[in-house]
Amino acid sequence: MPVQYAVAACEDLGTLLAGSADPEAAIPYLEEAGQLASASGAVRDHERIRRHLRQLGVRNGAAPHPTAGAPAWECLTESERKLIPLVVDGLTNRAIAERLYLSVHTVNTHMKHISAKLGINTRVELTRLAIERGGIADETG
Repeated sequence: MPVQYAVAACEDLGTLLAGSADPEAAIPYLEEAGQLASASGAVRDHERIRRHLRQLGVRNGAAPHPTAGAPAWECLTESERKLIPLVVDGLTNRAIAERLYLSVHTVNTHMKHISAKLGINTRVELTRLAIERGGIADETG
């Protein structure tokens, strides 16, 4: 069975159970749907399922992770993408904050989201991925 059918089946069952007398019964099905969607790279489906889980009080849904060998660049917001060339240039979070007129806290948050979405742990990894990808300056507008 193709993954998208499994995602749809789990999500449909979760949605049905969410409207029942025991809405918490929906959570495992929606979590499974979210994991399958994330693993298959279905970013929009994953985000929709995460929203549904949040409505049920589940707050720990992780951001989508890239599939093998393909960083999830499409998951990055415009604000997050604006940071990448500055990281590649070697700027600190404080310097990035000053350059973009943001708080350091906001830059830190964006960097955490970038790391989670791309499945990386260091600025060096981000720089390597950005250089391999090329065209980063074009993405920042």
